[in-house]
Amino acid sequence: MEAGNRRTSVLETPRLILEPLVPGHAVEMVPVLAHPALYEFTGGRAPTVEELTHRYLLQSIGPGGRSRATDGSTQKPEPLDRPEIWLNWIIRTRNTALAAGFVQATVRRGGKTDNETMAELAWVVGRKHQGRGYATEAAQAMVIALTRCGVARFAASIHPGNGASAGVAERLGLLRTGIRDADGEDLWQCEAGPG
Repeated sequence: MEAGNRRTSVLETPRLILEPLVPGHAVEMVPVLAHPALYEFTGGRAPTVEELTHRYLLQSIGPGGRSRATDGSTQKPEPLDRPEIWLNWIIRTRNTALAAGFVQATVRRGGKTDNETMAELAWVVGRKHQGRGYATEAAQAMVIALTRCGVARFAASIHPGNGASAGVAERLGLLRTGIRDADGEDLWQCEAGPG
């Protein structure tokens, strides 16, 4: 994986396979994201196949990306020379190959210095796959890969009532900063590669 040019590779852990997100993942992810409890802290509702396909297309193209195709055919992203990159992986269980959730990182240049690269992390694991450590395991694999690519700082925004996500953040080595964002979420950070 090279964060600078948006190349993303498969990441593997003992129990999980993280596949780079493509629009075709929407069909199998809709049931994973269907439980209303997943939206308790983030708001919103479960997406339809059409909505999720559109979202995944935009996420796979990235911020400011342009599609080469204009006829509605399969669209491939143009290379980007942007200060922000979106990286997304679908979490699969190794023993069943079923989709279990996703992890994502928004990688940006500029932090404490203009050359510093930082990543904002997020994770969601479907209700029937929760409580098994998949979010932590997948997020750790993502952080290790990003650290190898030169990311120096990590952050996550977590609703103060979401104890499960706070636990993942703690296991990644992130610390609650005491700062709340405009959405009322706590900012968690660490300065070097966690976990």
